[in-house]
Amino acid sequence: MSNSMRDSAAGETQAPETPGVAARAVSPALAIAGILLIATNLRMPMTSASPLLPRIKEDVGLSAASASFLISLPLLCFAVFSPIVPRIAARIGLAHSLFGALIAVNVGIVLRSWVGSFGLWTGTVLIGVGIAIMNVLLPALIKRDFPDHAGTLTGVYSAFQSLMAALAAAVAVPIAGLPGWGWQGALGLTLGAGLIGMAVFAPQVRADHVMRRTKILDRQAADAAAAGEMSGAEAPDAVASPATPASASSPAPAPASETAPPARPRSLLRSPLAWVITAFMGFQSTLFYSILAWWPAIEMSSGISEESAGFHIAVIQASGIVGSLVAGWLMRRDVVGPTVGVAVSTVIVVLAGTMLAPQLALLWALLIGTAQGGLFTVALTLFGARARTPMSAARLSGMAQTFGYVIAASVPPVLGVVREATGSWTASLWIMLGIAVITLVAGLVSAKPRYVEEY
Repeated sequence: MSNSMRDSAAGETQAPETPGVAARAVSPALAIAGILLIATNLRMPMTSASPLLPRIKEDVGLSAASASFLISLPLLCFAVFSPIVPRIAARIGLAHSLFGALIAVNVGIVLRSWVGSFGLWTGTVLIGVGIAIMNVLLPALIKRDFPDHAGTLTGVYSAFQSLMAALAAAVAVPIAGLPGWGWQGALGLTLGAGLIGMAVFAPQVRADHVMRRTKILDRQAADAAAAGEMSGAEAPDAVASPATPASASSPAPAPASETAPPARPRSLLRSPLAWVITAFMGFQSTLFYSILAWWPAIEMSSGISEESAGFHIAVIQASGIVGSLVAGWLMRRDVVGPTVGVAVSTVIVVLAGTMLAPQLALLWALLIGTAQGGLFTVALTLFGARARTPMSAARLSGMAQTFGYVIAASVPPVLGVVREATGSWTASLWIMLGIAVITLVAGLVSAKPRYVEEY
């Protein structure tokens, strides 16, 4: 028995799904392709909308406040729906839940693109719900099907997601300018990735269905066999000794450990380690979404042109690929603490450098994009590395993303308010520096090799 399977047997009272079964039922290449295509849909629907917001605002007649809320709505969906995702997965399975999430994202893209103002809001909510499910369950799926390669594969899918996000942001405005396309066509173009993802992931859903059905039938057969043995053992006793008192002929009571219902898994809300990982996830996400929202404005306030500031956002997204791959390679070797230390220190240097030497904007974009890609990969890998079973990983992922995205959705507007109140971005950058320090502390504590089931 492998270490991962031994941990699973010891860590959950409810039998977990066997690691690697679904990945073997389909080919490993097809399983990995499904993971990468799910990752494609994690950011593309969001990053394609950001550069089109001025067109959407003008066409639909949104106020500035409504436009800001529209962009933040998926983050709020992440926070609201992440807690219930592990329960859904426990009931219908990881693969079925992920396939349903892909359907929700695709329906949301259609509504957002072509069903007017109502569809714009409803579709955005559906996209947020679908991405919330995928955010929570994809690390658990990787831990289940590829337990020995979780760090590497997490880095690869994080890099792939960053690449697709950068591509979506880069082509959105040019496509919207084509005759007959508009912002609706540019947003609707991301539907292709979702449909391809459903087609590639469908065989794994079928494999999971067969696996779960087989386990149910095996359990029913075992229960029937046990019932038959019990009735067969009782009948001869009753015939051979009819005068024997009932207390003598009755089978001995089963031990309390056999009759008692299985203990419920420990609530992660009582785990200090789970809260530290939640803080790390939340504050590194806060840095990412704060930079995504305000970095162009910060650069432009220092004299950087609008075109250059937009290009630097694409650079941040693209350089995140390098950070994701390097961090995945390091996490594979369990180099967690140094990875967190270097990445967060880089963020601190960039924030300070932006205040002191804004003319080096391209360098800062390269560095902070690489660092953020690495931090995101570390956070995702910790969900599996600090949990003993796939379902515990899903619970930890749901908890961390629930509270983490509440923070991530709340801080960027605060930074904007501070900028309006002070007339410059300096105070907001200092707030981000403080958040980076908290991220560093939480990441270093999370780096210790422990499990949330015990700590």
